Amino acid sequence: MCGLRGLLVCACGTALFGISTNAFAGVINTTPIALSGQPAPGSPYHFDGPFANYIGDAGFVGASLALDNANPQDVGMWMGASSPPTYLARPHVQAPALPAGVNFAQVNFYPQVSGSNVLFKTSLEGTGVDSTNNSAAYVANANSSPQLLYRTGDPAPQISGATIQYGYLGGLNRSGSVGWTAFLAGAGITPSVNDCAMYVGTAGNSQVAVRGGASAPGLPGVNFQYAYNYGINDSGKILFDGTLTGSGVTASNSDSLWTGSVASPSMIARAGDLAPGTPVGGTFTSMQSAYLNNADRVVFSAGYSNAPDADNTPGLWSATAGSQPVPIMIPDQPAPGVSGDHFSYLESYKQSDNNKVALEAVATNSDASNTDEGLWFGDENGMQLIADQNGSTSQLSLDNWDINANGVLVWMQTNGGPPESASVWVRTPDGSERRLLGPGDQIDVGNGDLRTIAQVAFGASQTPLLTNQDSLGSDGSLVFTAIFTDGSNGVFVTSAVPEPSSIGIVAVILIAARRKPKRSPAHAIATFGLS
Repeated sequence: MCGLRGLLVCACGTALFGISTNAFAGVINTTPIALSGQPAPGSPYHFDGPFANYIGDAGFVGASLALDNANPQDVGMWMGASSPPTYLARPHVQAPALPAGVNFAQVNFYPQVSGSNVLFKTSLEGTGVDSTNNSAAYVANANSSPQLLYRTGDPAPQISGATIQYGYLGGLNRSGSVGWTAFLAGAGITPSVNDCAMYVGTAGNSQVAVRGGASAPGLPGVNFQYAYNYGINDSGKILFDGTLTGSGVTASNSDSLWTGSVASPSMIARAGDLAPGTPVGGTFTSMQSAYLNNADRVVFSAGYSNAPDADNTPGLWSATAGSQPVPIMIPDQPAPGVSGDHFSYLESYKQSDNNKVALEAVATNSDASNTDEGLWFGDENGMQLIADQNGSTSQLSLDNWDINANGVLVWMQTNGGPPESASVWVRTPDGSERRLLGPGDQIDVGNGDLRTIAQVAFGASQTPLLTNQDSLGSDGSLVFTAIFTDGSNGVFVTSAVPEPSSIGIVAVILIAARRKPKRSPAHAIATFGLS
C-alpha cells in the first residue's frame, strides 16, 4: 500500500510537487505535531512521513508515522496535541502488559481517536507467539500508556472456558469505552451458535453486551447468531449489526441493525422489511455500514431488492430507535446540482451530531454517457452539491473530506489545476465557504523556520469513512499533512473555523471564484490518494 506516505513519494519514486500560484497565499497559523527528520520519541530513529492521522478534542491527535530506518513496514503510533508527540507503539519492541519477549510486530496504520483516547490493533511476534495468540488491541489516552484491551488466545471476559479466537474493533467514545466483537473457541462453544460475543467497556473491564445464542428483543423464537459493533456514543448507546437465526429466519431476512442502551437495544432495520423511498415493493437485502451520533441518530447504508443494478447498489437512510427509516439518498433519484443526472452509486458518508450528512456519490445521466462524482451536504429534507469532479472551474479531490460534530465541512478541490494543486476548503454551518490552506501557503515549523507548502492532504482514503477516524475535531481543529517545496513534510493542526473578522469581503470573493458556472465534459482526474 502507498498510504499517506504515498503523498511523499509515488510508486515510481518521484516526488510529487507542482505548486500553484495563489493570490491569497499567506502564513498559516498551525500547531506542529511531527516533522520529518525530527527524532521519533521511543525510538533511535527519526520521523520519515505520515500514514494516517486522526483528531479528537482540543487538537489531540493519534498518528501513525513511518521511520527513517529503510523498512517501509516499520510504522509506529504516537499521540499528542503538540510536538514532539508521545510514543505508543512501534514494531519489534516489547508490547505492554504482555510477557517479556512478546513484541509489537506490525502496528495497524489506522487508529481510532475520541476525546484524548487512541484505539489501535497490532500483530505480535516473539517468545511463545503463534497463530493462535498473535493479535492484540490497545487503548491509550493522554494520561496513560497503552492498556491491553484483548489478546487472541486469552480467556474471553465473562465467558468461562472460552478463549478469544479473533477480535474486531467497533467504536470508541470520549470516556475510553470500546465496542468490540470476539469470536470464541473452547469449552462449551458451538460454532455458528454461541461462538460470538460483542463486548462494551474499557481496557480490563469489558462486559458482554450481546452473545450468540441470546434472544433478540421483540422477536419471539429468534436469536442472535453474530453481532458486530458499529459504534458507541458518548452516552454509552451502542450500534451493531446482528445476524439472526431461529423461527421464520431465512437468508433473505437474517441481517438486522440495532441501536440503544446495552440493556435494551431496539431493531431499526431488517433485511426483508420495506425500504422507504425505493420503488414500490423494494425491501432491504443487507445492512452495509452505519454511524451513530451523539444525538442517538443512526445513518446507515443498505442494499435493497429492486436496486437499479445487479450489484445491489446501496441507498442511505436515517433512523432512531422506535422510528421508521427515512431515505436520504436512493440510486436512480435526481442528483441535486448536477443537471440531468441521477445518483448511481454511494461511495462514502458521515453524519454530524446536529444530524447533518455529507456524502460522496457517483452521478450518471440517463444514457450513462456522462459520469460525475461529487460531495453533497444536507439531510433528509434535501442535499446540496458542494463540489464535483467534473466542475469546469473547481474540481473535487476525491475521498479527502470530513464533517465534524457541529456540521462544519472540509474538503479538497482544485481550481482548474492538476490534482496535486488541490487546496482545503471549509463550509461553516451558516453556509459560508472559503479556501483554508493549500499550495503556496507557508507554515512556521518552529523557531521562525517558514516553509512553503507544495501539497496538502488530510484523512485517509478508507471507504466508507470509519467511526472515530476524524480529520476535523468538534472544535473545528483540522489535522493535516503538508509536503514542502524543500522535500520535507509534517503533520499539523490548524483551526478550520475562522474568526468573524477574518471572513469579510475576501471570503465572498473566494466563494464567487469557486462556484462553477456550467458543466464540463467528463474527464479523468487522478486521486491525490491517502489509501
